[in-house]
Amino acid sequence: MGLFRRKKEAIRESFPVAIGSAGYADFSNTQDKALENSTFWACLTNLCRTFATLPLHHYAMTGNRREVQQTSPVAKLLKQPCPYMPAYLWKFAMAFNFETAGIAYAIIGRSATGGVPIALYPVSPSVIRPEWKAGKLVYIYTPTGEAITAEDMLVINNTRIGFTSILSPLEYAKKDIALATSAKSLQTGYYKRGTTIGGIVTVPKGTDKTVKDQIKAMFNSEYAGEHNAYKTAVIEDVIKYDPIRLSEGDSKKMEEAQSWTLLEVCRRFGVPPFFAGDLTKATYANSEQQGTQLVQYSIQPRAKSWEDSLDAALCRNGEYVKFSLGGLMRGDHAARSTFYQSAILTGWMTVNEARALEDLNPVPEGDTLMFPMNYMSLENAIKSKPVGIGYGEKQEAPAPLSEKRAKDMSFLTEVQAVTKTSRSRVESVIRAQLRAEIAELKRLVGDGLDAKTALEQFRAFCEGIAAEYGQRYLVIYRDIINRLAPIVQKQVATGVEPAADSMEAYAAKYSVSMAGRHGSSRAGEAERTLASLEGDALSGGVDSLADHWIETVPVIESADETARAGNAFNVFLYASLGVTMMHVVASGDSCEFCQKLDGKVVEVNGTILSKGDTVDDGAGNVRTISKNFKHPPFHTHCQCGVAPGR
Repeated sequence: MGLFRRKKEAIRESFPVAIGSAGYADFSNTQDKALENSTFWACLTNLCRTFATLPLHHYAMTGNRREVQQTSPVAKLLKQPCPYMPAYLWKFAMAFNFETAGIAYAIIGRSATGGVPIALYPVSPSVIRPEWKAGKLVYIYTPTGEAITAEDMLVINNTRIGFTSILSPLEYAKKDIALATSAKSLQTGYYKRGTTIGGIVTVPKGTDKTVKDQIKAMFNSEYAGEHNAYKTAVIEDVIKYDPIRLSEGDSKKMEEAQSWTLLEVCRRFGVPPFFAGDLTKATYANSEQQGTQLVQYSIQPRAKSWEDSLDAALCRNGEYVKFSLGGLMRGDHAARSTFYQSAILTGWMTVNEARALEDLNPVPEGDTLMFPMNYMSLENAIKSKPVGIGYGEKQEAPAPLSEKRAKDMSFLTEVQAVTKTSRSRVESVIRAQLRAEIAELKRLVGDGLDAKTALEQFRAFCEGIAAEYGQRYLVIYRDIINRLAPIVQKQVATGVEPAADSMEAYAAKYSVSMAGRHGSSRAGEAERTLASLEGDALSGGVDSLADHWIETVPVIESADETARAGNAFNVFLYASLGVTMMHVVASGDSCEFCQKLDGKVVEVNGTILSKGDTVDDGAGNVRTISKNFKHPPFHTHCQCGVAPGR
């Protein structure tokens, strides 16, 4: 009976393919040596465990909507791919073969009626040989010689470069593994000898060879090895013993060899060193970025190969299989809360979708998409009836906004409209300033300066170019303050006009201040991230930090700085127009902390929040303020403002 024959009633219980040990790559001497290396073991098992725990879903398209299938044959198969193995072990085994052999195989078991895939039996790549027969690709199961058609074989490719050509990552890592083994053996022998590598015994000239051998044997048995380390040797006055020890430089080379091996193994797997437990380059500032890069450049390409192979083997009619990588991209609690808040309040995620990502049950009416009121005209916002949680059809909407609140919100909307249109221009200058700073930092490190000297000179450089880039920001901020002036005049309801030269001077002062603030932030981040690094670690740290800056700084800083400029210019204009008091206006999508500040009255140019103050969100969460605030933004992405009067 052939390899794929099944009884009509059900799958044969005695399947003629070894599922246990044959489900994994064969343990050769090379593999044994590789797995003895802690870095190789960490990279391999961490990747295997990652894929073993990633959720794998079956999707089907209904019109232009995709829906997760819970009860389809493919969905059931993904939950229990092999009847002899739990899903975790099956994915671990497939990932193990995928990483070590460059390819993973599983024979597809089909139902007796309809030929529907109902099992995936993993087999070792060492017992599968791809061949062309009669113009078709088949897979020879070498223990029996039977040919398996391509339709009945799940093939997940890692380093396959043709229909029958496969590059084994394990084989290509032989030299690195041999070097790692040699380094480990050298270290083992070094410590076994009590941190010596031997010694020289000086005896009188003419001593018989037999006596020499006896003296040598005595020293080896009595004073060599870790169990004899630090024993006191007693010798005759005519015999002299000098131990041979490694120099400090030789010891350092042993450590460098081990570090180099770790980096080489990580390069083989395409993962950052922290994934193998090396935290020498990991900092609080770059940890999240490194995690994102791990998912983007290591996990996601592998996941794509798995998905394509499973799609080809199991799916039809537009259906597809996809890993859920969202869990790997989750930040800390504060980051997730900010993300969910933004997603819900900007209308592209529902409350229940956010709760599902946190493994929470849905709530009634939690599937309604919300939309912020301050994104529509004020007239419509006042007249509109809120929809969503807490507002059923039989319930009345809250009372409309008060006249004062409506006026404040209208003013805030107009101010934000001016500042938002300037973000892209500010962002372009930030990118130019950032390029200059990165180039200088790389030059300083490339010249061989130590971290302390390089960082001192980098801070001086950042301070030195503030005036130059302040002139570039001035062109933009001059336009902003001139556009805000009539809006503030209208709100204040005064015929007084601020002096043009005063507005110009203040915009110039703010522009240089903004350029200096940007440079000081970059210098501070560089000092916190790079101060303890040296050599290659310092160069690598600079590259990582530069990538992080390029990706995050321009977008976030341009939004915050234009919002900050709008409020700073408003405060200046209030003072110019004789306004003595002002109050905080929390935006419609502000956080709980800012909502608690809504309406707070202070003197113009007074301090709204002082260093050391505490604010709470009304739910028991408290934040301590780290600096003085004369106006918003109070935190990143804050869109609150200040309005004139009480």
